[in-house]
Amino acid sequence: MIGMVAYSSNAVWLVFAAALLVLIGAITSLLPSPKDFTPPTVDIFYSDKGAVFRGTVDIGVYAEDDSGIERVEISLDCTLPIASFTAPPYTAVWDTTPLPVKRYTLCVTAWDRAGLSSRVTREVNVVR
Repeated sequence: MIGMVAYSSNAVWLVFAAALLVLIGAITSLLPSPKDFTPPTVDIFYSDKGAVFRGTVDIGVYAEDDSGIERVEISLDCTLPIASFTAPPYTAVWDTTPLPVKRYTLCVTAWDRAGLSSRVTREVNVVR
């Protein structure tokens, strides 16, 4: 009888421990996930040396974030869209031929899955 009581006591503790683990898991799943306060890292690179563009130019973007990248946009003067991406590789071919000869701002904005964004800009000259 004594051995049976010890066994029953151990079984009760095992059931209690299992129930406790289930309860902890349920409570943990209700807690909000850690908030992402860090915006993505973003940079831009292009095929032409320097910032003088003529004809078509290959544009590449590096974007990275711990929570993942939601989207990346390349734009001219931060308003006129050139390309938009939801998955890598973030590369585009930009035809500068129809543009007037002048100085422009090439903008790249990346958004992470938490909704945070980063922007990088480069001054470029379009020539003939």
